Amino acid sequence: MKKIQLSFKRPAHSEVLIYDEVGSEFIVAALGGHFHRQVLKVRGRRINLSLRVVLQMCYLLLGRRGLNERRALITDPKLFMELAEIDSISPKVVVTFVDNSSRFNSLSRLYPRAFFLAVQNGFRGIEVADMAGYLNVTNLFCFGEDTRNRYQNSGCDVGRYIMGGSLKDGLYRERFPQEEKVEFDFCWISQFRPKRFSETLPGLAHNSITLLQFLYEYCKESGKSLAIAGSCKSNALTEEIEFLRKYIDLTRVTFVPNDPLGFSSYQVIDKSEVSVTVNSTIGFEAFSRGNKVVFCNFTNDPYYDVPGIAQQKPWIIRGPEITYSQFSMKLDDVHQKKREIWRGLTQIDAQKFVKTTQSLLPQEILRREITRAISGKMAVGTELE
Repeated sequence: MKKIQLSFKRPAHSEVLIYDEVGSEFIVAALGGHFHRQVLKVRGRRINLSLRVVLQMCYLLLGRRGLNERRALITDPKLFMELAEIDSISPKVVVTFVDNSSRFNSLSRLYPRAFFLAVQNGFRGIEVADMAGYLNVTNLFCFGEDTRNRYQNSGCDVGRYIMGGSLKDGLYRERFPQEEKVEFDFCWISQFRPKRFSETLPGLAHNSITLLQFLYEYCKESGKSLAIAGSCKSNALTEEIEFLRKYIDLTRVTFVPNDPLGFSSYQVIDKSEVSVTVNSTIGFEAFSRGNKVVFCNFTNDPYYDVPGIAQQKPWIIRGPEITYSQFSMKLDDVHQKKREIWRGLTQIDAQKFVKTTQSLLPQEILRREITRAISGKMAVGTELE
């Protein structure tokens, strides 16, 4: 068990507070030098016992809050302490890249003096229905129409949707504005994580292994080049390489380790004629950029389906009965299609998943929203876009 970390340092005021270190580097990159900001660490067992925070805790328990609110805070100590710390910092904007954090969603309703903005960090499918009870943030910066519709249909009480696209995809497009020259025929987008494959998502492991083996065999038979966009960060890179070696000869492919800040996976996907994946977020981002991406689910589990798409599409392979021969024919067809034809077939659906056609990049939209909130020109959590 981790030791409790006590802090007695009085929180400094800042106009923008980034909630959670996870993903904060992308929020920081998007904000640039435009705002005075700090990051609130919410992981682990950290408690701030500075005088100002302790006084805020007392006020929360004894002040004007309703009985039900006080009970909720008492039953969730982390929520209680975070609310007191935020109140001590007194930000005008609180933003996070962990949009499905239940505490952040609750805090957005408990602290009306700040503009709370959750930035969607990953593709959301049918699992939204299981989280609907706490997905009630006042402002959600989301990928696009599919996310908004899914949240609304699941009964999520989100105050306002800002359909700005994917922030990471926008940062990538800003940094690498030119189209990459194609170097590889195919790219397998890895979704490997040790615990994910061994414990939490066995269906994803099954799909990924089947897809990897089929694709490797196809490229070997047809003489096509294959790249792999890695998934793990450096702390689990060795395990990812060991996993790959169980199923393919790594000397015959180009493996590109995941470098999130260097956008290595985005680059190798853009350098590939066709990318294949199960249901990765980066796959949907690439699909919406106009890339040829094929989504594969070799089970009957709808969790791994492309959500909301029931009919046959050229970019979907689905079903446990899919044979290697059928897989090969599908890949032949996709590889031979010209990109202009591909985009004509896919972009209506693709833009619903991740909006990339707006004139402003996602980070520009994000800065605009935060600037408006700081200047007081926006009502918190009322407008639907």
